Amino acid sequence: MVLVTSVRERRTQQGRLFCDASARNASGTLALKIWGETLESQKELKPGLWGITGKLEMFQDRAQFVVAEYRPITIDQYREHQQAEPQLPRAYTLDIETITLPDFRERVGPQLERLARLGNMRVEQQQRYLEDIAAEEERCYALGALSAATGRVLSIAVHVGPIPGL
Repeated sequence: MVLVTSVRERRTQQGRLFCDASARNASGTLALKIWGETLESQKELKPGLWGITGKLEMFQDRAQFVVAEYRPITIDQYREHQQAEPQLPRAYTLDIETITLPDFRERVGPQLERLARLGNMRVEQQQRYLEDIAAEEERCYALGALSAATGRVLSIAVHVGPIPGL
């Protein structure tokens, strides 16, 4: 009984289909190999809780479990068999909010005018500038939040939670 954390479909150099998967349970982490014949006769393998059967083999000096059969299991079945909670992988989301410095607004117009006069604008920006100068100035001002010279970090947030779908 394992928690499959990732599944990657691949092909051998000869074109034979297989999946490499990573799994874990109370005893540790294990690499899984599922050959095409097994994949064709079974339900799609995706991250989640699975009961697996097969045999442990060595490949390039690394242990891998070659899966012969697999079936979905419930969390209660996992808990009963492993006498432990599944170790769910965590997803980390980092969000940084920035803000443009107020004095940058006064510098945007003259900078854009100078770039246009010298012909140093990219074609797309030059088209936007000629169509609507005020809109292009506002766009550049807003993008100033992303520059270390014209913007500052307002807040940094980190969220730790389960990987969606597990």
